[in-house]
Amino acid sequence: MRGSLASLLVVVLALASTVAGVQATELPKGLVEKLSADVYREREQAHADLSRWAEKNSGTSPEILLKAWRASGQPEAKGRLFLLMKESVIRRKFGRGKGFVGIAMDGVLLRGEKGGKPQLAVKITMVLADTPASKVGLKVGDVILGVDDLDFRKEAPRPQQARHPRPQQARHARVLAVRKCIDRIQSKQPGDVVTLHLMRKGKKLDVKITLVKRPDFIGRGRFGGFRERGEREEKERFLRTFFQWLAQAAWRQNPSGVNLWGFELLVIRVRFQ
Repeated sequence: MRGSLASLLVVVLALASTVAGVQATELPKGLVEKLSADVYREREQAHADLSRWAEKNSGTSPEILLKAWRASGQPEAKGRLFLLMKESVIRRKFGRGKGFVGIAMDGVLLRGEKGGKPQLAVKITMVLADTPASKVGLKVGDVILGVDDLDFRKEAPRPQQARHPRPQQARHARVLAVRKCIDRIQSKQPGDVVTLHLMRKGKKLDVKITLVKRPDFIGRGRFGGFRERGEREEKERFLRTFFQWLAQAAWRQNPSGVNLWGFELLVIRVRFQ
């Protein structure tokens, strides 16, 4: 009897795991048509719905969107399907993106306890509205002592050297603190939860915050954006990956039309450079 129950349990678990891993084989009905709706709000809503569907079905969505893009004769829908397809391919390859909190910050040196060495920390200088930071109540003037298990205060500034006068040494230390904070946040993905260890008006507190994807309008600088060269290189890598996938997927779906596809892909690539 026990053997039968164990076998039944194995079958049930196998079926459950299979169902959980099932990916869609076609687009939700009606959404592609709505991408060309007369009302702008309807088009935007359909785009958002398809984006969520694509993220949920990342294993199959790029290929399904490719078929829909090729079949569409509506310029508005075709353009939106292309963007959704590109987004899906990049997300499947590189993940959901880099985490974002929504603060501007500067590095600071805190006085060491009991006359000890100065300690690194990060001071919030701006909180963007409608971001994770504003939603959990982060305030200008809050000092971030660490993120999760990373404690900035343990990253002691280098000992003073003859070629590094004290003001320059302090500046390097503050930049290091901001860089470490940015790197830790951007090592996470949207939807991940991190714990910020804060000092507010002399009192310590921990704040859990759910990260979101970095908005497109956020550039470089204190908000945790890329430096110009790094941002350009990353975008180029994303685009290169996408166009390689597109060429291969197009050939698999229509080997006889490879010459036509080669010309069409060239036109597309020039347009999106």
